[in-house]
Amino acid sequence: MTVRAAERRGGTAIGGTRAWARLARVATYAILLVWAFVSLFPILWTITTSFKSQVAVIKGPTYILAGLRSGRSRLALDSAGEPG
Repeated sequence: MTVRAAERRGGTAIGGTRAWARLARVATYAILLVWAFVSLFPILWTITTSFKSQVAVIKGPTYILAGLRSGRSRLALDSAGEPG
């Protein structure tokens, strides 16, 4: 296929239009995935909070990595003191 024939079809001789279409599809799915997370996170938060006791809700969020702190960072955090 010549360059002119490809230009008449609306593309390029190398297939650049197909690459842009694939990039646009990937970007669209990435945006939709982020939007789904933003939309569904409050529902998940509400469901998980409904199973907690009132004390646990008032205490605040519990983090998974809180128990994995090293000894040195725990000493630094303990010496900093609680804000008050």
